[in-house]
Amino acid sequence: MSRRRRHDSGFSLLEVLVATTLVGLTATAAALAFSGARDPLHLEAERLAARLRHAELEALSTGYPVGFSAGETGYVFTRYEADRWERMESHPTLGARTLEDGMLVRSDRVRLSWNPRAGAQVLPEVTFDPAGINPPFRVTLMQGERSLAVERDEQGVLRIAAVEG
Repeated sequence: MSRRRRHDSGFSLLEVLVATTLVGLTATAAALAFSGARDPLHLEAERLAARLRHAELEALSTGYPVGFSAGETGYVFTRYEADRWERMESHPTLGARTLEDGMLVRSDRVRLSWNPRAGAQVLPEVTFDPAGINPPFRVTLMQGERSLAVERDEQGVLRIAAVEG
């Protein structure tokens, strides 16, 4: 029987694994604790970005254009059917949204149209084409002195950006 000589320097594999697990659990607990206290403006911007992505997918999957219109204290999604823009009130995720008190939403454009059957119409500021050909846009959420923009670039990437000044 051979005798092994034990060195007391360094750490065993088991000690390293236990330490790594404890650090991972601590980091996860800290991330969960801090995510509950997130900024309401940033949470609303994330919600809006997710709903805009969903609107784009809705247009692609149904074959009908989907629009987004910003009001003073909220926003609505609409669908273009039978020569008219109709609100998507009964849609599970694209119904109208009223923002928290003190929070405002604005789009970077307003569009008007003349339809011989319906007359003058205010069109959605942002439209999602069923063919997937969608221009860039910017929707700004404001609360107090702070503003965040949900932007879509030329490549179709949605991102949330702080608005300066």
